Amino acid sequence: MTRAQVGLAAALLALLALSGSVVGFSEQVHRGYLAHSWAAYCPPEQLANWSCYWCQDNGTRLVDTVYDNRSRLYGYVAYNPINSTIIVSFRGSSNVANWLYDFDTIRVTLNDTDVHLHAGFYAAWTGVRGQVNSMVAHVVMTLCPTCNRIINVGHSLGAAVAGLSSLELAVALPHCQSELHTFGMPRTGDVNYVAMARRMLSNITRMVHQADIVPHLPPQEFGFAHLPAEVWNLSNNTAGIPQKYVLCDGSGEDPGCSDSVPFWDWSASNHDTYMGLPDSQCNYVHATHQAELEALKRSMA
Repeated sequence: MTRAQVGLAAALLALLALSGSVVGFSEQVHRGYLAHSWAAYCPPEQLANWSCYWCQDNGTRLVDTVYDNRSRLYGYVAYNPINSTIIVSFRGSSNVANWLYDFDTIRVTLNDTDVHLHAGFYAAWTGVRGQVNSMVAHVVMTLCPTCNRIINVGHSLGAAVAGLSSLELAVALPHCQSELHTFGMPRTGDVNYVAMARRMLSNITRMVHQADIVPHLPPQEFGFAHLPAEVWNLSNNTAGIPQKYVLCDGSGEDPGCSDSVPFWDWSASNHDTYMGLPDSQCNYVHATHQAELEALKRSMA
């Protein structure tokens, strides 16, 4: 083998190492993942009969919604026997309590590992993990024994929690393929968390819309790192126009993708629209939180 061939082989091996468990990107398929993410903003009664605006996946059946009083995290577990999938979806931040968790940048250690996680995101996950694990186990054991593919999705805070649920479900159900597909995901853990996700998940995609501010948080300087592989959605917020995508390298921190956006251009408005589709169709507030809001209004009257 010539020196040039050796160099090419080394480069290919390095590329494969970076690629990790990223399988590929399909706009049509990812629109389905986004619909499931946006559906987590819709009320339980619409999810129960799969009639919400984003409930587009024919054959999907809701198991139940999940909710944590402390973090206000809300989501759902569903399954589709037609394509043997289980969907675990979490809502993004929609109230002050969520954002307090979002911006808590203290790190905690995951069990007895060398993995460090964002303390707020991990606390939000632990608030619903029992509900999620029980529902997914019920699907696999009773409702749909042939369902062997777990699709974890979410937007914003929900994306970070989906990242944690995907790992735990991969451990709990090794005979199932656990995948992760997120939108506007913040950095959730350190490089050891990223390495664990590469090993354990069958497929990972992480979409960033233009200059969305949330994927830039928490900063890398605080010891956080992104999962691969970024799909950079370069189109503006206008619905109905053809979307442009850049498939970034497998490092998770491609300097030629969203990491290249200077901090003064970071955008909050880019966070609420992905693939030309805004999250404005549903804005469900859990009854527990609604009661607290009403009490607060009365106290201020």
